[in-house]
Amino acid sequence: MSYWYTAETNNYDTLGDDTTGTAYTRGGYLSKILYGQRAGALFTATPAASNKVTFAYDERCTRVDGCDSLTESTSPQWPDVPFDAICKDGDKCTGNVGPTFFTRKRLTGITTSAWNAALTPSADFQSVDSWKLTQKYHDSGETGDSADQSLWLESIQHTGEHGTPLSTQPVTFTNEFLKNRVDGSADNILPLAKPRLYGITSETGAKTAVTYQAADCVAGETMPRPDQNTRTCYPVYWEPNGGGIFLLDWFQKYPVAAVSTTDETGASGTITDTYEYSDNGGAWHYNDDPMTPEKERTWSIWRGFAKVTHRTGPAGGTQSKTVTAYMRGMNGDRLLKADGKTLDPDARRTAQVTGIKAPAIADADQYAGFTRETVTYNGASEVAGTVNDPWSRKTATQHKSYADTEAYYVRTGATHVRTNVTSSSTAVDRTRTAVTTLTTTACRRPWRTRATTPSPVTRPAPAPGTPATCPWA
Repeated sequence: MSYWYTAETNNYDTLGDDTTGTAYTRGGYLSKILYGQRAGALFTATPAASNKVTFAYDERCTRVDGCDSLTESTSPQWPDVPFDAICKDGDKCTGNVGPTFFTRKRLTGITTSAWNAALTPSADFQSVDSWKLTQKYHDSGETGDSADQSLWLESIQHTGEHGTPLSTQPVTFTNEFLKNRVDGSADNILPLAKPRLYGITSETGAKTAVTYQAADCVAGETMPRPDQNTRTCYPVYWEPNGGGIFLLDWFQKYPVAAVSTTDETGASGTITDTYEYSDNGGAWHYNDDPMTPEKERTWSIWRGFAKVTHRTGPAGGTQSKTVTAYMRGMNGDRLLKADGKTLDPDARRTAQVTGIKAPAIADADQYAGFTRETVTYNGASEVAGTVNDPWSRKTATQHKSYADTEAYYVRTGATHVRTNVTSSSTAVDRTRTAVTTLTTTACRRPWRTRATTPSPVTRPAPAPGTPATCPWA
């Protein structure tokens, strides 16, 4: 299988000295995927592949026609394309002293095809299925022009292409605008409202509605210390309204509270999924992105909630309950000094993850997003649970004055599956453990073997060392 891309290029003034711009790749898009290929004949085989997927694109333009030329006068028709960052080959690129990454394209179609040797008059690829994607720019109404418009996917329509084409009803998507900023009525700064998914209508007419939690932060209230923040708003340094002054501002995050799906014919009841998040709030990690000046970095990387409770079932009826504990990678995070304003060069956070029954382990940075434990309940009683032990190996390290960067190979070291057995007078957990041992031979990539035991092993077996000469060591 191979992926084929089309690159989009641009230029910028590398040294800020007003000389001819330096070329770079500012973006790109996937043009096709080929399947059923042989490694030594990617470019020479006939046919090139047994199956393929092709992608169609249009300009990110608001008009049906007249989108063949992007110029200064027509740039308002491309609301989210930064025309001022475009520099043609051979130009000086004055003012564009850094690379900017964006695309002018939007995905409008996907087609799957299979090679048909019997096709007449000659063998060729024959279309099997296609999907049409329709987008539209939606306006928040903040600026009175196209500058605040957001491209929104309005529908996806599936068509069976073999023989006489047959299309289903399109899947449609609606939105609601929510304020991204913690907006105050007197701050003279735009609320930066952006669309969130609000409703989905399926091919068969079922309607899905998404409900979000209310904004957690209110302008004028005292905000938490950035390094101790557990609320669903976060700080960012930015330059509002192009004023030339960077200030620390706060932005909202809206976790999903519920998702409900309704059969509009009335034949089936509404199915509701609700989500409850751990009482100790969310976690925000320090942003040590080297592209951001150190004085403008803060705790703005979302690391999620420690536990999420998911209930699903008919509204007002019996619902299943699942609780999932996540690792968030907060151990070793940066901290402020006692004044709550100055970054401490030496202090680091100590953080552990404690599951429902899983023992506490260090919440290492490389394990952010790792599922530590999942438990299923029948009412208040546990039915079954799974504990995952993380495993990692450091593959690269870069220590610079502006950031310490480390790369890790992360896998599940062991999985402990327990079932609550209630046949005796006292309920007990029966646990089965699957240990994954990652090994290497010379410089081959790590491979995995699995061994299952009926005993409640709590730690994975140590993995053999990787030869230091391997490129990933």
